[in-house]
Amino acid sequence: TNGDVVSVVGTSGGCSATATSTSFTVNSSPFVALSSDPSSASICSGSNITFTATSNGTNFVFYRNGAPQQSGVSKTWSTTSLSNGDVVRVDASFGGSCSVQSNQIAVTVNPIPNVGFIEPPDTDFPDNYGYAVFLSNGVTYGGTLNSAVLPTNQGVYSGPGVIGNRFYPIVAGAGNHTILFTYTTPSGCSNSSSIVMRVTTAFATVNNLNPSYCENSGFQPANAPFLTPRSITYT
Repeated sequence: TNGDVVSVVGTSGGCSATATSTSFTVNSSPFVALSSDPSSASICSGSNITFTATSNGTNFVFYRNGAPQQSGVSKTWSTTSLSNGDVVRVDASFGGSCSVQSNQIAVTVNPIPNVGFIEPPDTDFPDNYGYAVFLSNGVTYGGTLNSAVLPTNQGVYSGPGVIGNRFYPIVAGAGNHTILFTYTTPSGCSNSSSIVMRVTTAFATVNNLNPSYCENSGFQPANAPFLTPRSITYT
């Protein structure tokens, strides 16, 4: 223990001698415990996780799979570069002496879903179009996961004029509207993809027209609204 003195007595032929050491200094070891935020140590790929040492030590070395990552007086270490199954610990010491290892934390890193959005057959509508436009039919278009179209009740569609998985041009109004599809995995990792739905003014005035045109000339005046012929089948 601290302050102990060790003596050695040697004898030979009835004679003895004693050797006495100086007193020993025994430094106490720090205590240390490691925690993480989030406490579950389960994150999405690329997300931040922070490790915190609870300790009376003065110096700390954080390790990832046995390799040092950060050394100094800071009791916290944050990173976004961990891989699934990585193990983190911290060693605490008093000025580099009497080092003690903490508990280990194994990290779960969940992948970000591969999300896409296949647009519906028609993405251009006049602003007086009062019917619902389905953003997904669950088969050939709509939100996708790993390139496969998801059922219509999976994922979240959002944007101007969107209710559920339907787009209402008359509600969105004229303009180019970005529509998002967002999918969240059971582990809580999300990703999004988008398309653009275009809504034009139904009764816009067309200016800059010439008095006459040749048949099939295909001329469209500059700055005119969208004039491409279209047909709609109502069911």
